[in-house]
This record gives sequence, structure tokens and C-alpha cells, in this order.
Amino acid sequence: MNLYRRCSLMKNRVTKMLGIEKPVMLGAMIYLCDPVLAAAISNAGGLGQIGVCANVDAPEPDPIINGENTRRAIQDFRKLSDKPFAVNYIPTTKELARYTSDDENVSFSDVIKKVVIEEKVPAVVITSTQGKNDVLKQDIEDFHKAGIKVLFRELNCTVQACLDGVEMGADIIIVTGAEAGGHSPKYNMSLSTILPMVIDAIPDVPIVAAGSIVNEKSAAAACAMGAEGAYCGTIFQVAKECRAHANYKQAILDAKGEDVIRWRSGTSDTLMATIPNRQARTCAYMAAAGAPGADIAPHYNSLFDLSMIKGDVENGVVSVSASVGAINEIKSAKEIVDDIARGFGA
Repeated sequence: MNLYRRCSLMKNRVTKMLGIEKPVMLGAMIYLCDPVLAAAISNAGGLGQIGVCANVDAPEPDPIINGENTRRAIQDFRKLSDKPFAVNYIPTTKELARYTSDDENVSFSDVIKKVVIEEKVPAVVITSTQGKNDVLKQDIEDFHKAGIKVLFRELNCTVQACLDGVEMGADIIIVTGAEAGGHSPKYNMSLSTILPMVIDAIPDVPIVAAGSIVNEKSAAAACAMGAEGAYCGTIFQVAKECRAHANYKQAILDAKGEDVIRWRSGTSDTLMATIPNRQARTCAYMAAAGAPGADIAPHYNSLFDLSMIKGDVENGVVSVSASVGAINEIKSAKEIVDDIARGFGA
């Protein structure tokens, strides 16, 4: 049977569960997952996502203010679209991200969780490197009690990590291959390696593929392996509606797949995939020399805005997947969604 015919006949649990028309999702990206881009994707039939620092141009260290910024982003999204969307939820602990006021001692995720529930958000994408734990399981239970669908993405993706996500109660599992951009898995398993193994291990839970899916062909490959959706970041960075600086978009258009370098990130126990500019080469050199993650982190953690928002693509971070070489033009979010959705027969 023709591959596209097979995919079009496949019952898609992801679209049904999330109430969307096309199984294409905006991947979480700091600064860039704002209401405008998220709404454009949701209005095109996909699932837009509100990410960290969605409505600001610089890092916000105060969890309370950060939470209210996220609330405003959610409300701004709803002025632009009445379609389903998600909010990125990154589990943190009070030890990792502490804020203390007169009567509060809360983490960033404490505040985001409260905002998401109060705003009755349709779905959350949990991005984690913490593995199975009781706190995260309780978070998922609390989201479910509020009627919120949970998509679970373990950055250091393994079969066991995905099984843990199911055990904790996730509705949808996002499987990430090593070719993904941004914070990518430390394990050297491509999407074509890890995806079939997870699908065989978890047949009863919908699986979404992440990692270098940028067009109809790459989406069709994921569909052929059993994925029921695509979680995409790099390709949406060059969408017309994306607020990334023109220099940042041009750097992506100019890059080749073989240019991408990977280096051990700071404190998240993942790898970073970027174009090899001055800042990335510094981080890669430090990582290769055995520098502690805490020493590497300051050289990139606060520099995403420098490239994404301010356009300094030599001293900021330009985060891309290995598929960057297949991206050669700026398109609308709808054109991108439609192209990728065709790979799933949608």
C-alpha cells in the first residue's frame, strides 16, 4: 500500500484526543513560542504552544512575575484564537529555582502549574530530565483533575523513560531522537532507532515524534514508523509569524546539516545542538575539556535573547536540529503545518 495512503487511513488518536485537525505541534522554544506564533499554528489546525518567556525579551528570574507573564500570554493567545493549545511545563524544585517572599517559597513550576489550572488551559507539554518521581506524578494527577491533557517529553529519551511517563499518567508520549535541536538527548539514538522501540513497548498510548521533522517527507517517515504526530521546533523558527530576529532566521537559512555541533549543556544533563558560532564553539571547547556543567551554563543560558531577539547570531545561541539543511525559505505557519500534516495523510 502506498505510504501516504497508509498514513491517511491510520486512525489518529492524537488529533482526536487534543481536538485538533492536524497532528502538528509547536515545539517548546524560549522566547519564540509567543501568542502570535502559537495562535497561527492552532488556527492552521495544529497545536500551538506557549513557552518560557513568551511575552518578554529577557530572562525573568522572579517566578511570580514569570507566572503572570505566562498568564498574560495565555490570555493574549485567546484574543487571537479559539482553538486548542498547550503550555510548556518544566518541572523544577525549590532547590533548583527558589523564590521567597513574606509568605511564599515556591518554584517556577509551582507558579506555572497554578496559572495553567486557573486559566483552564487545554493541554500541557511536560519537558523533563528528572525521570519518574512522586512530585511529577502528582503534577500530572492535578492537571488531569483540572481537565488538562498531558503530553510527556523526557529529553533524554529512552524506552524506560517513556514507560515511566505512561506509568505517571501521561496521555501522549513525545519521543525525541538525537537529531533534535535545542536541548537534545544525551543518548546517541536517532529517531528511527528509538521511535519504533517505544511504539512496540507502548502500543496503547499515542506517540508523537520529535527530532528533525521539517516537511512532508520527514513527517511521512515518522508516520511510517507508527508516530501519530510531529513535535517541531526548528522549522517554526523561520515561520513568518515567528518573532525571531531577521538575522537569526537568516542564520538558519544559511546553515547546513553538517554544520550543527553538539555539546554537553550546563545543568540539564542534555546536549545542545547549535550552529557553530563563536559562543557555541566556546561552550563545545569547555565541554570537551571537561568543564563542569555549572561553568558552561553561563556561557549560553542567558544568551538566547541575544541571538533570537537582538539578532547577534555570533555571540548568542542559534539552536537548530540536524534537518536545518532542508530549510531554505521562510513560509507562513499555515504552510508549514499543511506541509508536515500531509506526511500524516492529514
